[in-house]
Amino acid sequence: DYNLWRAMSQLILVICMLMGACMGSTCGAIKAVRIMAVLKYCYKEVFNLLHPHAVVTVKIGGRSISNAVIEGMVGYVAVYLLIFGAASVLLAGMGVDLVASFSGVATCMGGVGPGLGIVGPAGNFSSIPELGKWLLVWCMLLGRLEIYTLIIYLAPEFWRK
Repeated sequence: DYNLWRAMSQLILVICMLMGACMGSTCGAIKAVRIMAVLKYCYKEVFNLLHPHAVVTVKIGGRSISNAVIEGMVGYVAVYLLIFGAASVLLAGMGVDLVASFSGVATCMGGVGPGLGIVGPAGNFSSIPELGKWLLVWCMLLGRLEIYTLIIYLAPEFWRK
């Protein structure tokens, strides 16, 4: 029961829930290559602040990644974290404690197993209010089907063609 672990260990576990797996995996969280690209992009931006005339590109596996692709990855991570934060706050607003809210949304969006607190390995999601369960179902869909894919399917413009 990792509800008995120290708080720092539980925080690291929730961060790992957000990280997900490698490309091609069916895991729903942020893919490792996106995190790596975003971190390299952040390093590039800091480097450009120190050396404004330098030409620096982000490389993954020895190949340069275009700025459009990197900006798309940064946008995806930002939207993912925004949805994660909003869903966690909404769940907490329904009376669920903060630990269960954050870890419950992380586990549903990432498809990674039990969360912490009442949704941990010794508990389940039965004590979550019904509206909260529907919120978590949408979080599971967003994480599993990729956020942009689901948004595109729900957009009226997609169905007009």
